[in-house]
Amino acid sequence: MSARLELPKGVTGAVPAVILAHGTNGYEPALARWAKFLREQGAASFELDYFTGRSLTNASANIPTPFGDFIEAVKVLTTDPRIDMKRIALFGQSRGGNMVPLASDGQHKSSYGEARIAASVALYPSCANYINGVGKAAFNAPPLILLGTKDSFATPDEYKRFAAAGDAAGRKVEVIVYPDAHHLFDGDEDRDGRVAGKTVTFRRNAKVTDQARNDVWMFLAEPLGLPK
Repeated sequence: MSARLELPKGVTGAVPAVILAHGTNGYEPALARWAKFLREQGAASFELDYFTGRSLTNASANIPTPFGDFIEAVKVLTTDPRIDMKRIALFGQSRGGNMVPLASDGQHKSSYGEARIAASVALYPSCANYINGVGKAAFNAPPLILLGTKDSFATPDEYKRFAAAGDAAGRKVEVIVYPDAHHLFDGDEDRDGRVAGKTVTFRRNAKVTDQARNDVWMFLAEPLGLPK
């Protein structure tokens, strides 16, 4: 794993941080734009590249979902006095989003030491495999999941079931579904591709991306102790 830490400009004292993980396509400009947006709101950004250090590309036969990279990233941040270890959030796109509920599961709480995961956000992850487990997961912080009605990979139906399973077990899961949005709505390409055996349509949607940024910040501001 490689990573890049950047601090918000003009801020003094220990600041909150958001750890960001990319999707199956690898590190892309869309993740950098999210990091920049978060810094503009007053949070440090710690962008993970879990491909390069493992010599992976989006064409590799076996691509892991290394949620342990989030744990290692938190450990790194706790050694930096510029970061407030009690105000850390996790953020992921697609496969990086898959890592978020895994890393947010309370069973890993001891792995974070004195650090605190204050919030977590996943964009269009595939949580079908976690629906049965969400009732057992004691999230360190309630997760926010964002996806679109036209997403053929991370479908709205599976998220409704995921959220319902969490609610039934007293595990709050917030899901926002955007009309007419496809997979990677915040990306840079309009194309069709194969992901995990599925044909997935990728379509940019600037309007949805702007709304998602607002929704993400409305969700993160309070737990990170920053103004909305």
